[in-house]
Amino acid sequence: LHLRRSANEANASTMRLLSQQSAQISNFARAVILLIGTMCVMMIWAWLLHAKNRRSQARLWHERKLTSDSINNINEGFVLTNADGKVLVVNETLPRLSPALGKQLENYHYSVALANCINDNSLTVSEHNSEAKKEALRLTQQQPDTSDTTSQPPASDTTADDYTATSSQVMELLTEEGLSLRVTNRATGDGGRVITFTNITDLKATQEKLHLQANYDYLTGIANRSYYVVRLTEALAAARRHGHKVALMQFDLDKFKQVNDTLGHDVGDKLLISTATRIKSNLREFDLAARIGGDEFAAILDHVKNEEEVIATADRVINELREVLEIDGVKIDFSASIGIAVFPDHASDLESLIKHADIACYRAKDSGRNNYKLYGADMKVEALQLRTMETKLRRAIDRDELSLIYQQQMQLDDGSVKRVEAFSRWYDAKLGNVPPYQFIPIAEKSGQIAKLGEQVLEKAYKQLHFWREQGIDDIAIAVNITKRHLFLPTLPDTLDRLSSRYGLSASKISFEITEDSISEDPIEAAKVLNLLADRGVNIIIDDYGMGTSSLPRIKQLPIDALKIDGEFTTRLTEDQSARDIVAAIISSATSLRINTIAENVETNEQVELLREMGCTAVQGYFVGKLQSAEDLTDQLLETHGKDGGLKRAG
Repeated sequence: LHLRRSANEANASTMRLLSQQSAQISNFARAVILLIGTMCVMMIWAWLLHAKNRRSQARLWHERKLTSDSINNINEGFVLTNADGKVLVVNETLPRLSPALGKQLENYHYSVALANCINDNSLTVSEHNSEAKKEALRLTQQQPDTSDTTSQPPASDTTADDYTATSSQVMELLTEEGLSLRVTNRATGDGGRVITFTNITDLKATQEKLHLQANYDYLTGIANRSYYVVRLTEALAAARRHGHKVALMQFDLDKFKQVNDTLGHDVGDKLLISTATRIKSNLREFDLAARIGGDEFAAILDHVKNEEEVIATADRVINELREVLEIDGVKIDFSASIGIAVFPDHASDLESLIKHADIACYRAKDSGRNNYKLYGADMKVEALQLRTMETKLRRAIDRDELSLIYQQQMQLDDGSVKRVEAFSRWYDAKLGNVPPYQFIPIAEKSGQIAKLGEQVLEKAYKQLHFWREQGIDDIAIAVNITKRHLFLPTLPDTLDRLSSRYGLSASKISFEITEDSISEDPIEAAKVLNLLADRGVNIIIDDYGMGTSSLPRIKQLPIDALKIDGEFTTRLTEDQSARDIVAAIISSATSLRINTIAENVETNEQVELLREMGCTAVQGYFVGKLQSAEDLTDQLLETHGKDGGLKRAG
């Protein structure tokens, strides 16, 4: 029993020991499993972190590559520097725009590289960028050591980096390859700089082309009227500030119209080009030659010392212009009249200076042409009279005080009168009756001609309305339209308004225009004339034969009639050449189905010759003198026939 008990106790002890060992083994196994699990989790976590980091690095690399590719592929040069001016990034475009600067940036700070390029003239600062140019010149005078291959700027009290910081944020550079670059310099948040180089060569060329088109005459290449006014305004403003003199020379070409008529439009153009060249060649570099009208030229002489200097220039120009010119094998004896006015001696403002030079020019023409006149004391009275007349005319137009008188046009086939021409007349209490050849040019120069033209149209419609109420319906009125009035955009609307107000068709109105109105801009003239013709307006070319318009060109326009210049008509019976010209005009116009009207007809002999030639109608003292509306109305009432025509009295 004792042994059995001992054995049982030993077995129990063994079992406890085994149980304890088993528990220990189980605890160890759990610990090992936990450790392994923890290590696996840590490894998985580490792998996940690594994968995330790899993805971040890949994304960052991709973004950097995308940024780099984008910067390299833009059309602008790009430079990035740090706060010390060291170059961090240069894209591939910059060396293509400026190889010299691209090479310099490989070894130097940006500001040093820029200074080196400016110093060796591989880059030039644009002249108009004055502040940047001054700073660039200051920088190049420091003579940086171009043999230094370090990236540090030259040591001085004012470093090259100061140029980057203090110069204009935008400037223009010209490369030795001929490219214009706009340089924009911006600061970054950390004190660095972003500099871009934009190729503006094409933009500059376009701007230059537009500048030339806006400011220079298309035919002669010298300044046009608008640029001439701008430059003269600037010159006078500078003269007031600094106390120097400015001279204005006005040119009028002698007998240019005759050259144009006899030799043709092409020769006339070449003559204008030659005139512009001759005038310009006799001026100083900073003076200005301008074409201000068809055959009108002007020259601005800035910073003149005295009148003698101006006269010396006028002598040179006159002598060169009078030299015989050969164009297309034809020798042309040519000359000009010049009027001169000096600021501030002869005028204190732009308008007066132009007027006084113009007056002097007219005086030069009246004195025999081919000479010059300096505005003098004897012309002041004339200038005062013109100024007074302009003031009175402006007041008269504002008050609608001008009236109309009329002259009849007779049809040669049956003697009927179907149209009368209206003429403006101005009576002033002090000036008396002022002839149109005096006040019409003043109205044109003062800008009142458009308003005057509308008043004439209003009066014509009103008169036609009155005649219709009196039973006189088969008659039209011809009014003279200046070039300025013709090209007013409001003219067609004015016709529509008046036709509606008075209940009349625009076919009751005829417009008499000069050849100059359609010769300078035939395309625009065709548009305007077609708009008027669509409304029924009859277009008559006035003073035909003295200008440059050819019949084939006129055929392309809606022209109803040609009015043969009175200079030919008055010589019709005594000058064979005049008869030949008139006969040729009538024959050509007839073949093109265009009517002809001869003006200044005074004798029955002239009428018979014109009838034989096939002329359509005549106008002049033979038909009737100029009449007031009242007198003409009485005559029309007496001569109004049942057939609807108006027979000439007597």
